[in-house]
Amino acid sequence: MSGIDGINFPNASDKVTKLHYYNTVAEIVDQNGQYTSYINGYNNSYAIAVIKGAKYNDIKDNHRISPAVNASNSGTESNLVLELDNLRNDISLSDYQTTTYTYRPSIGVSTVTPPSGIREQYQYDSSNRLQKVIDINGNILKEYKYNYSPIVFYSAEKSKEFTRTNCGPGTTAGTAIYKVVSGKYSSTISQEDADQMAVNDLLTNGENYANINGTCTSYVCTITPTYLADIYYSSFQEISPNRIKAYLSLPLTNTSGGSAPSWSNGVFIGTLGSLCRPSSYKYISGYPNLASSSS
Repeated sequence: MSGIDGINFPNASDKVTKLHYYNTVAEIVDQNGQYTSYINGYNNSYAIAVIKGAKYNDIKDNHRISPAVNASNSGTESNLVLELDNLRNDISLSDYQTTTYTYRPSIGVSTVTPPSGIREQYQYDSSNRLQKVIDINGNILKEYKYNYSPIVFYSAEKSKEFTRTNCGPGTTAGTAIYKVVSGKYSSTISQEDADQMAVNDLLTNGENYANINGTCTSYVCTITPTYLADIYYSSFQEISPNRIKAYLSLPLTNTSGGSAPSWSNGVFIGTLGSLCRPSSYKYISGYPNLASSSS
């Protein structure tokens, strides 16, 4: 029913015997012959005043009704509250019990002022559910708690391969895969937020995980000889990352019975193993009883 539906209107047929509409005023008579007039506002959608004991004819000429109705249709709530206070305190209504109301349209009542004049304010949460009722001093008269489970987003599985960074000279650094299992992190904000937590875990802990679980493999650099020249001794030492110091000992004349190599034209001694093989050609010059190298 339009207008008076906004409050607890007695709509059972055994309680209301008569109902009359007069523009913005609805008049009812209950089974005991008691009259109550409802003044409708908010474009005739909600009752803004309930006057118990008053017939329509008792209030139809009250000059406070129209300003209150107009304020509800287009004014602010503070202006409406002022006009309703003027109506409730009008001396012509002193013989009746008047309660006034304001609303948050489509949500619910925002204030209720009973005949005592002690106004109650109704507050709603972000889901437009009634949260609490307070008095004019901010004291909580009623409070409502809603128990519900929020939407929770869980992180997807993330993994990445990391290289060990703490291997010593003469070793090859191994790798280890650090994995963040599915569902390790959760968020009530979004799926992206939960997944970002997993990514942050990778970036924070992945390298340390590889330093503990990755292997450091010692390598031996070998030479595959061509036997054009005898090799007495060879030694390779990594003195800094990717920089290897090499020692070679070989005679100017072969002792194995082969013919002496022609050093002046250059001699292909052998091939380095892949672990020590440089990315570009390196040249070695030798002298009697002394060999020098560049790497």
